[in-house]
Amino acid sequence: VCLALLVPGQPTEVQFYGANTILKKIREQWGGLSGPARTHLVDTLNERLQSMVSQSVPQLVTGRMSIVVSLSAVLSGEEAAAGLVQRALAMAAAGSHLNVVVELLTAVADEAEQLERGKRQALVPRLIAAAPEVLAMVGAVLAGRLDKSHAASSCRCLSAWLRLDVSGAGGRLLSLGDMYSQQGALLEGLLAALGDDGNEALV
Repeated sequence: VCLALLVPGQPTEVQFYGANTILKKIREQWGGLSGPARTHLVDTLNERLQSMVSQSVPQLVTGRMSIVVSLSAVLSGEEAAAGLVQRALAMAAAGSHLNVVVELLTAVADEAEQLERGKRQALVPRLIAAAPEVLAMVGAVLAGRLDKSHAASSCRCLSAWLRLDVSGAGGRLLSLGDMYSQQGALLEGLLAALGDDGNEALV
C-alpha cells in the first residue's frame, strides 16, 4: 500500500509519509521476509527512487527514500551495499543528482554502523575499501569540481564515513594526521569550507 503512495502526482507530504512508513516497516519486519521477497522489495525501491530522481521530486522525499534504499541494501549484505556505493559514485562522476548521491552514501555508512556486530564486521571492510573514492568525491565538492552547494551535506557524509569502525568500539577511519598524509586535498578543502562565510552550516 505504501509503495502506491510513491508515484508522480501525489502531494509531497503523502510521498514522504509513504517513504517513512516503508522505512519503519523495513526496520521492524525485514527478518520476516523471504529471500525472493527481499530481492523484489530492494529492486522496487531502487526503481522508485530512480523514477523520483528523473522527475525532480522534492528533496524532502528523495532524501527519505535514499535512506530507505540504503537501509535495504545494508540489510541485504555486503554485495548489495557495496554495489549501491559504486552506483552512487558513478552518478557523482557523471555530475548528476549529487543531492541524492550524498544522501545515499551518508545513509549507507550510518546504517552500517547500526548493524549488530557480526554483520557489521562482514560489511564495514567492504565499505572501507571504497572510502578513498567517497572521500575523493567529498573533496571534489569542497574544491568546486562538483556542485559546491552540497558542501554542508557532503561534510556530513564525510563525518559518517570517518566513523566507520569494524569493531564498533568508536574508532575512526582516519585521524587528522592520516587525512593530512593520505587525503591532503580533502583536508585543505574542508578547512577552506570551514573558513567560508557562506558555509555557516558546517560549523
